[in-house]
Parts: sequence; structure tokens; C-alpha cells
Amino acid sequence: MAVGIAGPVLKVITCQGLEAAISWYENFIIDIKRFMLLIGAHTITDLRSVPMVITGFSQEWLSARGITTAQFAERKK
Repeated sequence: MAVGIAGPVLKVITCQGLEAAISWYENFIIDIKRFMLLIGAHTITDLRSVPMVITGFSQEWLSARGITTAQFAERKK
């Protein structure tokens, strides 16, 4: 699974330069590690089994395409 981070990285490179983009990316990785610690995921693979509740625009977008979001809330670690 990929995360769409090219846009933000390119924007930082364009507006602030390469060093700022490297700093942005390093902070992004630190944030991911913090989130993983908070939800008890030891590896990236563990993220696939963490229960999550999807609401708002994301839930509406998925529902409009026939994707049921309840299955994500019922995942087991």
C-alpha cells in the first residue's frame, strides 16, 4: 500500500528547497512512528489489523463506491 505524499513533498521543494523537503520527510517518518506507538503497531504490517472507524467525507466516498467501512472497525489485532 502506498501513501500519496508526492504532492506535499514537491510543494516543499518548490517553495522552500530540498533541505526543507528532507526535514519535512524526516518529521513525517517520526510522526508515523509516534502513531504506530500509540496504536500498538510494532511493524507496518501490523497496521493492516488495527481497528479503525471511518467517518465523514472518507466514509461517504467509500460508501458511494460500494465499500462497507464497518469491516475496518471490526478488525482484530
